[in-house]
Amino acid sequence: VTRKRIPGDGACYIGPYSCQRLLYSSIEWVHKIFPLVRCSPYEFSHTKRPCNYYAMKRCLGPCHHQVDQNSYQSMVKEAIKVLRGDHKSLEKELTEKMQLASQRESYEEAASYRDQLFALQQLKNEDLSTYKKVQESDIVAWLFEENFIVFYVLHLRNYMITGSADYVTRRLLDEPVTNLVDQFLLQIYEHEIPPKKIIVLDLPDNHESVAQAISYFQANLSSQGGDNMGSKSKGSRVVTKLVKARLKEEKTLMSMAQKNAEFVLLNYLKEHHTTEMELKKVVEEIGYEIPLERVECIDVSHFQGSAIVASKVCFVNGIPEKNSYRKYNITLPHTANYLRCSDHLPQDDYAAIRQVMARRLSSFAKEKTRPQMIVIDGGKGQLSSAISVCRAVLGDNFKSPTILAIAKPRTVESSEGSMKTKHRLFASYDRIFSEQSKNPTILIPGSASHRFFTRLRDEAHRFAISHHRTTFKKHRHSSQLEHVKGIGPKTRKNLMAKFGSLDQISRASAKELRVVPGMTEKKIIHLQSLLKDLSIN
Repeated sequence: VTRKRIPGDGACYIGPYSCQRLLYSSIEWVHKIFPLVRCSPYEFSHTKRPCNYYAMKRCLGPCHHQVDQNSYQSMVKEAIKVLRGDHKSLEKELTEKMQLASQRESYEEAASYRDQLFALQQLKNEDLSTYKKVQESDIVAWLFEENFIVFYVLHLRNYMITGSADYVTRRLLDEPVTNLVDQFLLQIYEHEIPPKKIIVLDLPDNHESVAQAISYFQANLSSQGGDNMGSKSKGSRVVTKLVKARLKEEKTLMSMAQKNAEFVLLNYLKEHHTTEMELKKVVEEIGYEIPLERVECIDVSHFQGSAIVASKVCFVNGIPEKNSYRKYNITLPHTANYLRCSDHLPQDDYAAIRQVMARRLSSFAKEKTRPQMIVIDGGKGQLSSAISVCRAVLGDNFKSPTILAIAKPRTVESSEGSMKTKHRLFASYDRIFSEQSKNPTILIPGSASHRFFTRLRDEAHRFAISHHRTTFKKHRHSSQLEHVKGIGPKTRKNLMAKFGSLDQISRASAKELRVVPGMTEKKIIHLQSLLKDLSIN
């Protein structure tokens, strides 16, 4: 599953799927119908035996068994037909294969085709929304109110609704709606292969030039190899038409899209007004007279000091703006030679915060819209580290952005009361630290400030953890020898074959290392230098 098309990679791209539930449901149905590989490349290459899917006859087990390449490729092409919604031709092919297998008395093969047909029939029964006269089209409706406009798109492929998407954006009061429609159509189809027909609520004045531009995008994507296994030949050009709804079914679909657009806009406006009121309460509760239009939060994540990463999330008017999220890989001096996750390292959150803040502030000059506030996940130490970087980069008298730190609740021991209650443990609240105030601001649970800042921190933590898991997994399968300059995979293999472990390599003399094929004097010096650093630390 991916969001981006890589030109010329030879892959077949299907979509876009605007609904995540529909996407994963389609993939699950493909695996129910066809016994295709579903494990990751790493799992496939490192497995010691076929998995349970092979035992359940839900996978052919090419990891350990010989599988005919042509039959597997044929199965992949049939799976692509399912994902594209081309059920009729696939049902006919499977029926013919089942009958041929039955005539040859290959009853197990015929039974597998029968099961595939049954699963395909179940999938067809789930597709309730079918339209006989609208084959491949996108229905685009829009609605505007106040300073907002919503676009709602229904995707129809092979006479069925395969998905929908809504887009809400701001508009100037005097800006013509037709200009926004032109911009929207050009942006949405610039990187996605468009259908043959785009049915719009009203035709823009320059609809012919917009249709030509969309057709050009489609030809460009096809020439880059974005649909190699599709029904159309590579580089084929399909002219996309912009039309108004004329047929009865098209008008029904347009009415559905308009009603959905109205529902989306009403919900958005309600949420927008609620968030606006919430942000005003947050400003009152924390005592900072600054607009919270753009707030960022930074969080550092690591495992025992190794695989250090950081995240930056951004909330615009109280709503996450995921295009502005960023991931950072942190390399500190004391971790340069310690990349394996088994190493227990001294933790230096302050140095990590300083590095992230320096990298974040370095891009300020290029940005038109800067954050009014940056929140650090941590306490006084993390706050001081962030502020020291701000002073170094922006000057001692910097006023923007406001730097705060949010600390999690901690368990404290009561020092008041009678002897019976004196040593009881109590949980404190979330606290906000700032440079201006000596004492932290308590975030009372249930208050607007508590909801806003904890949601911001939790989102930064979630984003950092997801990146850390990827980095941790990568480092877990790495070796210290990978970080020795000049030593490649073949030399590493020779070293391990000769000595058996990193510990034995570290005990080997230069004379013993020279015997290993591929080891030169320079490589021996680099290797012994690294192993010496490891033993010192």
